[in-house]
Formats: sequence, C-alpha cells, structure tokens
Amino acid sequence: MVEHIPTSIVEALIGYPEVGVSDVIIPLITVDEAGYPHVCLLSRAELNADTNHIYAVVASTACRANIWRDRRATLIIFTVSTAYYCKLDAAVLRDDGELLGVVFTILLIKEDGDESFHMEAPRYLPTDAIALKEHWARSRSLLLELQTLRAGEHRD
Repeated sequence: MVEHIPTSIVEALIGYPEVGVSDVIIPLITVDEAGYPHVCLLSRAELNADTNHIYAVVASTACRANIWRDRRATLIIFTVSTAYYCKLDAAVLRDDGELLGVVFTILLIKEDGDESFHMEAPRYLPTDAIALKEHWARSRSLLLELQTLRAGEHRD
C-alpha cells in the first residue's frame, strides 16, 4: 500500500470545476462480473484527495455495482508530463441509493511519462445542465462527509 499520495496527484484531483471553463475528465476503471473493464468518466466535482486517500462519488450504476462487489478500481490521472495509474482499494463506502461515496486507499501507483513528454488530460466544458444532471451539489456534500470518516471504517 502507498503510504503517502504524491503531491502531483493530490493537486490534480483537488479543486472544483467552474461552469463555462474547460476542466479535466478523470477515468475510473472497474471490472464487471464477466471480467471486462468498465470505464466511468469522473470530474473533479466527484473527486478529492489528501495525502492518504482518494475520495470519489460515483453515480454510474454499473461502476457502483463493480465497486461493491470487488472493492477495487483504477484511476487514471494526467499531469503535464506523467500519467498516473492508481490501483485503488475501497476502504469506506456510503450509498444513498443514487450515489456511492468511496474512500479509496492506493495499493500501487504506476507512472507513465517523464519531463520530455507533454501530456494533456481529456477535457470537457462544464455547464449548469451537467452540474445538475451529475448531482454536483450532492457530490460535494458526500465528499465532505467521506473526508470526516476514518479510513478503514465500513458503512453499508
């Protein structure tokens, strides 16, 4: 298990998208019951991090089911020169029926790239309609709740 999450990963996940300003898309990958990868695209409205955990709010029913079943996922985070593939274990889960709040610990981080690379993360343009459809206000509240829970606590 990774003891401390690198600052570059934390900085890539913290913050909040602003309507009308291009922001990053962060892929979360789980595995379905048949063993196939399932991709769920998240925004920073659905993610947060500190030096010990990654916090996520997931609305996708397939991704939620995969996390409940396996308690594992991979998050892909792009910085200017590096892609980080973070293998995650779900430590705490909160399900309100529509959104799954997860406190992840990082099992392993693989880095792809170096200073000679210039990478750009996939991006999207946040709108009021997206914020409403993706429950940004509820996600923000759930992320704050998750941050107050102790790692390792399990809640159904």
